[in-house]
Amino acid sequence: MAVTRRFADIDLSRLPALPAQPDFDAVFSARMADVADRLNAAGIPYDVGRKIAGDTVPILQRAAAYREVYVYAAFDAAIRAVLLATAWGVFLDHLGASQVPPVERLPLVTEPRAYAEAPEDWELDDDFRARIQLAPEALSTCGPEGGYLFFALSVAGVKAAAAYGPMSFGGTPDAPFAPLGQVRVPIVATAAASAATGGNGAAPAALVAAVQAALSDRTRRPLADFVVVEPAPILTYRIEAVLYVGPGADRGVVKAEAERRLAAQAARQHRPGAAQLRQMLFGAAYVPDASGAILVEEVDLIAPAADVNAAAIGPASPSAAYAAPYCTEIVVRVETPDE
Repeated sequence: MAVTRRFADIDLSRLPALPAQPDFDAVFSARMADVADRLNAAGIPYDVGRKIAGDTVPILQRAAAYREVYVYAAFDAAIRAVLLATAWGVFLDHLGASQVPPVERLPLVTEPRAYAEAPEDWELDDDFRARIQLAPEALSTCGPEGGYLFFALSVAGVKAAAAYGPMSFGGTPDAPFAPLGQVRVPIVATAAASAATGGNGAAPAALVAAVQAALSDRTRRPLADFVVVEPAPILTYRIEAVLYVGPGADRGVVKAEAERRLAAQAARQHRPGAAQLRQMLFGAAYVPDASGAILVEEVDLIAPAADVNAAAIGPASPSAAYAAPYCTEIVVRVETPDE
């Protein structure tokens, strides 16, 4: 019988997109067609394609279509506000408060102002979202992987963490991944907590000590676990890419979207044990338009020249499990092939 993992670390950002709401043109066309059908059925000939000065039907239907689109948008926002993957701002705070156990947004400064007044004083939505997702793991002690992650991430200043034991990555009693009895917890600091090193995520000693204390509490740590919290080694790299587009593409739009997508990809991999693969960066650089059609014809990825932190991980080669890639710079140029 197959054993299902108790802790499933689902990447919420990769869930399928929610159904798109109809746009104004689709709603207006549908309303005009419906009115024409009703009028013709009542014996009143009406041609949607005929334009007559002073015709009130399209004027009224256009106003009604705008209102209908607003209603669709309101329903769409209401649905997204109650889903963990898409909620934002105060809606995410309400989801955290209703989780079991409840989860509060962490302050980033000593004396934070109210969230509505100064959201920059508080934990980012994506970091808060990850902790809400882990909340059920807090119902256990730190024994499970998710339990260690939840309590580590609940310490202010921690951006990412991992938890490894003797049996991680194929370890055995004779060849353990971590020493027998040990739980190794590498952590990455937030930009604010690692300001002394340029915000690269290198955890300072005070933060390591705070996480060590949080995970060593006798009400959380199994008696047989010897917990070792340590700063994740930071592997720096830069991204430089040249994107080739056709003559009709808006270079400014493509450049801005490529930078956004590459930055999101870099942020996603800024955690212990993550690898920044070139193929991931290629995927982020191929920018689509609103319909999903790819605008970029070719990508020349100049840097990084090789995959970052991509070495195989195992009991004999554990270093990549502890390191965290960090992007120091993103440079994007957009050109046409004949330049």
